[in-house]
Amino acid sequence: MRGQDLFRFDLRGADLSGANLSGMTLQGTDFLGANLSDTNLTGVRMIAGSLRGANLVGSRWNRAVILGTTGLPDPTTAPEIRVAAVAGRDPVEVILPATGTVTSVEFSPDSTLLAIGRWSHVQLVDPATGKTLRLLTGHTGQVNDVAFSPDGSLIATASNDQTVRIWKLPPGSTAPRCADTTTR
Repeated sequence: MRGQDLFRFDLRGADLSGANLSGMTLQGTDFLGANLSDTNLTGVRMIAGSLRGANLVGSRWNRAVILGTTGLPDPTTAPEIRVAAVAGRDPVEVILPATGTVTSVEFSPDSTLLAIGRWSHVQLVDPATGKTLRLLTGHTGQVNDVAFSPDGSLIATASNDQTVRIWKLPPGSTAPRCADTTTR
């Protein structure tokens, strides 16, 4: 299921122990009483869902973001949740330069790379340090969307210039090459 999105799924009481849900967007997903023990939730974006009564023992929440979720356990009783960024609990820290309008944002499936669409380019950022690693240039119009392939080896960018570019990211590298361009 890694890298998929669950929109308003009712997973009350589900046994998801040991599942890999990394990189998913969980919008309105109800985990009431679900077993999430040893589940990989790295890089998850959980929005307006419920964790009430869920078993979180051994679950992994590195680089996860939790917004408007009910039933969030206290980190003293569920230390696994401590590493997630939780709206209203954690202070806000700006790690991105404030130049240019951000038009799209996407984490790589393993959450080690952040792609940010700005104007006609894509900024690749190390989310751990906030440092820009690369700029993907080549579009002549505003970049509207950025997406990683499920294995993180490709980045797709779509622009107002009526093109989609596919960038190949060699393993262990932050230097993608444009592999293909499609014009509409």
